[in-house]
Amino acid sequence: MKNWIIYSILLFLFFMWFPIIFYFTFMTWEFPNLYMEDNPWIGFIGGYFGAIFGGIVSGLFTFLGIRYTIKNNEKEKFLDTYDDKKLIVDEVIKELNKNFVNPQHLPTEEKIEFLIVSLPALNGLVNIIKNEIGGNIARKVSFLLGMHETITLKNKANLKHTSRKEIADTHFDYILTMYKDLSEYGEKLDDEYSKYKG
Repeated sequence: MKNWIIYSILLFLFFMWFPIIFYFTFMTWEFPNLYMEDNPWIGFIGGYFGAIFGGIVSGLFTFLGIRYTIKNNEKEKFLDTYDDKKLIVDEVIKELNKNFVNPQHLPTEEKIEFLIVSLPALNGLVNIIKNEIGGNIARKVSFLLGMHETITLKNKANLKHTSRKEIADTHFDYILTMYKDLSEYGEKLDDEYSKYKG
């Protein structure tokens, strides 16, 4: 954003000083074969470049005005929703940490039983993110939940080509990835809040 401001100021100064430089360069000196009086080309060139420069300047300031409005609207929208989003993310992270992170150290069969029993609770947390926050983070946790639900842990017939330990570890990896993504999202919210408030 700062680069756009600098470029805009430089361009504005150029257009402000261009007529003065042009005048002292071409209008006050005498050059061979350059006739400033009664020359229709001078009027044409002046009108032509004036229209071009005027269009560029007005277009530039219109663009910058729209850009500023969009950025300001994004800022206001973010600040309006920050507290709610941050509270929800922190609550979900706390629940994941409390109920899902520590059981990863259980023996394999206990892990599997835990995953089967706790699936509705995990589904509830994901739905909170989907309904209350949305966006990319909701799509990510929904995808991970979908991966988590692809294998029915109760059905031992489906596990004949995969070890019980591998099944349990894989599903806990999905949960830990979800935990990591939500933690990073919370940090991103804090960074953006600091940027807007700083």
